[in-house]
Amino acid sequence: MSSFLDAISGPRPLEDAERIAWIHRRAPRLIQKFESTREAYERACLANNPAELDRLVLENFRYTCSYYARFAQLSIRWRRTNLQRAFQVECMPLLRDALAPAKGAILVTPHLGDFDLAGSWLAQFARVPVISVVDTVTPRIRQSFFDSCRRAAGLSLRYESQTRLSHLEADLRGGNLLVLMLDRRVRGPAAEVPFFGSSALLSIAPYLLSIRTGAPILTGAATFTPEGSPQGRITSVHGPEIQRLGPQATTAAIARQIENLIRSSPAQWHIPTDPQQLPWRPSP
Repeated sequence: MSSFLDAISGPRPLEDAERIAWIHRRAPRLIQKFESTREAYERACLANNPAELDRLVLENFRYTCSYYARFAQLSIRWRRTNLQRAFQVECMPLLRDALAPAKGAILVTPHLGDFDLAGSWLAQFARVPVISVVDTVTPRIRQSFFDSCRRAAGLSLRYESQTRLSHLEADLRGGNLLVLMLDRRVRGPAAEVPFFGSSALLSIAPYLLSIRTGAPILTGAATFTPEGSPQGRITSVHGPEIQRLGPQATTAAIARQIENLIRSSPAQWHIPTDPQQLPWRPSP
C-alpha cells in the first residue's frame, strides 16, 4: 500500500503517464476502469491532447478514491454531520419555491461530484424529503453497502429496475424532491439528443412526470470547488413552458445543462466501468 501511495503522491512523484503505467502493471483489476474513463473523456472531447487526457484520467482516479472515503463516512453520524456542515448550497430559495405540497419537484443531475452528500444535506440538514432513483450493482454486498450508507444519510431509495412512472408520480404528489440521474442508459421511453457532440438516448421520464403532475424540472449538481469546498447549485428550472417545447426539445435542453455541469468539473464525473452504460449510441 505504501508503494502505491508513493507512486501517486510521494516525495518524488512520477510523471502522469508513468503513474498510470505503474497502476496498470500492479493493479490489473483497474485496467478496465481506466480504459472506460479514457474512452468517455475522449468521446466527450474533454482533453485537448494525450498528456492532458492522462492528467484528467489520473485526477478522476484520485477523486473517485476520495469520494468513496467520504461516502463511507455517511453511515457514521458524527462524521456525516461534519460533512454536512461543510456543505454549501447556492440557490436554495429557488429549490424551496419549486417544491409544492401536491406537486413536489424533479431534480435532474449527472453522476457528478458528491451527489450522495448533497442528498444527505438536503434530507437531514435542510429537511427536504428526498427520493432518489438508483441503479443496482453487483455483487450484492456492494449494493448493501451503498444502500446502508444512503439510508443512514436520510435518503429514500427506489431501484430503477423496480420502479414505474406511477410510483414516481405518487412520490411527487407527496411533495417530495425526486432525484433522477440522466447521464446513464435507462429503461423506458427516451429521446435521441446531442450529448457532447454525439447522438445519445436520454430518458424522457422528467418530461413525462412534469406534464402529469405539474412538478417543475430543476437541473443541478454538487461538486468540490477549486478551493476544496463541497458546493451544490441549481443551474436551471423548467416549468409550464415544457408543454410548448415537447419531450424532444425539453430533453435536449436538459442534456445541454448536464453536459455543462460535467464540463465544469470533468475530473469529478463518475464514469462506469462498462462504457455501454453511458447514454451514447454505439459508434458505427
